[in-house]
Amino acid sequence: MHMLDQQTPSERTAEAVGRVLHPGVMLLVAAVATAISAPASVPALTATLAALGVVIVLGVFVFPALGKSLGWPEDRRKTLSFAACAGVLAVGLVVSALLGAPALLIANGIAFVVGATLIALGRWRWNISVHTAIFTGIVLGLGTSLSPLWFAALVALPILIWSRAASKRQSIAQSLWGSAIGVVAWLAYLLSLSLLGA
Repeated sequence: MHMLDQQTPSERTAEAVGRVLHPGVMLLVAAVATAISAPASVPALTATLAALGVVIVLGVFVFPALGKSLGWPEDRRKTLSFAACAGVLAVGLVVSALLGAPALLIANGIAFVVGATLIALGRWRWNISVHTAIFTGIVLGLGTSLSPLWFAALVALPILIWSRAASKRQSIAQSLWGSAIGVVAWLAYLLSLSLLGA
């Protein structure tokens, strides 16, 4: 029997929630919403989506494949993928700043670098939830920079935490730690906006 057929309705629902609120989906939402709201929105949108595409390809395909070819365990491959993505984001951030990117995009880049670095550190020792980290940080960031209405999306956070536990991906504690990373990344975003005078 197929594994999907063996899942309970609760487990299927949990998996569906994880797919809808997947980090890749949330990053795409954040990139589009931020770029559209930023000055010179068309160039900013193009640059942001291009950078996001590169990071996703590297983080999802290239770095894990490289780790697998080197014989690294899966957990280590994921951890090092986030560390490598943080490095790529940092380089992209410097290039964007030198090219005169809007302060809003630079602040977002700083938040992503901080978040990716903390996720990599967290997953090195513990299976921190990437889903809750990305979701929390992005919703808080959008609520701050675009509209307070985005904060209403936080009502979905307990559902996401439940889904990670129900699908046996992370414990509730690991999901809460992920959310804490999202909050720290958001605070880095606020600090960056303040320092950049945005």
